[in-house]
Parts: sequence; C-alpha cells; structure tokens
Amino acid sequence: NEGILIVDGSDGGLNNPTDEDIDAFYDNVLYGFQRTNYSADSIGSIDLETLGRYSSVLWHVNSGSNTNSLMASETALKNYLSSGGNVFFTLYKPLKCLENDLSIGNIQYKEGSFAKDFLKITSSVFSVTSYFNNANPLSVAFDTLHCDSDKTGGMMKYVESLNPVLGAESIYWYDSPNDSSLASGELKYKSVGVLYDGVDYKTITLGFPLYFMEKDATQAMLRHVFETVFGEIYTGIEHLEKNEFISVFPNPADDYLHVLGADLKNVIITDLFGRVVLTSVCDNGKLYVGTLAPGVYCLRCGASSALFVKL
Repeated sequence: NEGILIVDGSDGGLNNPTDEDIDAFYDNVLYGFQRTNYSADSIGSIDLETLGRYSSVLWHVNSGSNTNSLMASETALKNYLSSGGNVFFTLYKPLKCLENDLSIGNIQYKEGSFAKDFLKITSSVFSVTSYFNNANPLSVAFDTLHCDSDKTGGMMKYVESLNPVLGAESIYWYDSPNDSSLASGELKYKSVGVLYDGVDYKTITLGFPLYFMEKDATQAMLRHVFETVFGEIYTGIEHLEKNEFISVFPNPADDYLHVLGADLKNVIITDLFGRVVLTSVCDNGKLYVGTLAPGVYCLRCGASSALFVKL
C-alpha cells in the first residue's frame, strides 16, 4: 500500500493556472499523507496495476481541456473500486468527464453507466447561466468551501449539480450570490457533492474542482475524508525519501533560517499538526521566519524535510 494516488486528469484550468501550480495545490492540501502524483492528462489513461498499489485515489479535473483520461480509465477504475478501492473525484463539468456529454439541463445517467453504478449519481444538472460561490455542507463533518477570490473573483460558472441514488447521500449544496428564481442562481440549494459510503468501496464526487476553493478549508475537508472516511493514515510529518536530506541552521532560529541540501522551490512550513503556516522560496538558502510564533515546526523542500525550533 503506497497511500494516496493524486491523478491530474486535465490540462491547466480556468484563468490559466499552470499544471505545476495545480499539482502543487493538490499535493499541499494532502500534506501529511503518503501520496504520489500521476499525470493522466499527459499519459492518456491509468491501468489497474498502477491503481492497485494505492488504497485511495484523488482524481482532479480543473478545465475542459484534454479530459478524456477518465473515460479511457473507466474499466480500470471499475475493477479498482470492485476490489475495495476508494476514489475522490473533484471535477470540472462531470457530465463531460464521465459521459463526454455537453448537454445543458437535467441529464439522467443510464443503468450500467459508471456514474450511476459506481459513483451512485442518478442525474446531473448543467447550467451555463448559474453562478456558484460556496459549497455548503449538509453534515457537520464537512467544512464550508468558499471560492478563492484570488483565483475566481469570488464566484464561478459551470459547476454541476449532482443527485445521488438511493443508498448514497448529498454532502454539499450549491450556494449562489443570486436568488434561485433567477437564471443566474437557478442551481442554488441543489446537491453539488455525493458520497457513497459502501461496505465494498467508497467514493466522493464533487461537481466542481477543489483547486478553485480556499485552501485551508479544502485541506481540512480532505483530511477528514481521507483519514476518517477512507481510512488513510495521517502523520502530519512528511515521509523522507532515502538519500534526500536537508539541514537547517541556526536551530533554534530567531528571524532567519538557513537551508542547505535540497531544491528550495516551494518551501512549506507546517506546525506539528500538519497545518501549513508558511509557504515561500528561499533567497540563496535564506528564509525569513520572523513572523512565526515560538514553537516547533517542520520545513519541507520537495521530498525532504527537517524539524526546527522558532524562538
């Protein structure tokens, strides 16, 4: 068991983030879990042998570009789920991803379809006019997810409503800044997330990509899902690959920390609960940590990590 497989199922995203930005986001919000990234968008599909090495999968689609990898991997995903795997889908235009269907309105999934038989979704509603700003939880176990204003301006279109079959449940409802009587708010109050918590396997499907939601709430929600629902082990400390070491000094540190021995892009500092408290890039191996409260922290550079004390 190699933990969680994070599958990138599309090229880029709305408002043109890079694939690197998107991959870093999903990797960061699953910080503290054992995980591996896989680019299905560039490879084209994924096979059962690869899926089978992992106990859980997060499959994200963040744009309408090059999304065919999900349909191309459907047989492998069916076999993976039938063998007891767990999958979290966070999808831009789920109907297109699952059925290659660009229809507008209420679409019923057919018996025998992957969406109905495995994801336990009976229908979806796609609107080109409705605006989405929050996913509000239908259970206290899930966090409210707000659109990230820096990425979306506070709201976004093309979020689909997803309706569960009997035996599955809605976990989020679609919120809109507009009244539900208007075309610009016509999906307000409808289901936008489905959980199937079966004894055979478990799936969650969201009708929107998490990349465009605020990071802290997304991280908290995913920790609950992967730790409590899917049963993954959360350590809060990164796995240190063999022969990848970094050193930090002075330790304890006051205002500045010097970091040696690793790729210093995307430096992440977390507290001992795994919560991200600082992201930065070192300036010639020098990192300002003066804003941190006194305590013990974990600094991560790529696959390497080190503990340090802030005075």
